[in-house]
Amino acid sequence: TFDVSAGTLTLAASQVKAASITGGATDGTFTTSTYSFASSTITDLGSVTTADVNGGTIDSTTVGATTASTGKFTTLEATGEFKITHSAVSAYTPTSTTQC
Repeated sequence: TFDVSAGTLTLAASQVKAASITGGATDGTFTTSTYSFASSTITDLGSVTTADVNGGTIDSTTVGATTASTGKFTTLEATGEFKITHSAVSAYTPTSTTQC
């Protein structure tokens, strides 16, 4: 048993398994608070019920394949096919005879 009531505890990689953490609603969970995992890599995150991604990249991941929603982009680039399956409204005005 180790009790830290104030201050900072720094551990090296793999020193504590998540299942060994107690004090949450269920052992192995974190209670509501603010935690920093800056520069960390979590190798098996499991299932996450809520995620708020404010930056970075999501590599090799399809977004909206199961449940489509809206999207707002500064740049949209497609390789292969670009399909519009509903009526499209555009403010685009071609500036040359190049096909769009």
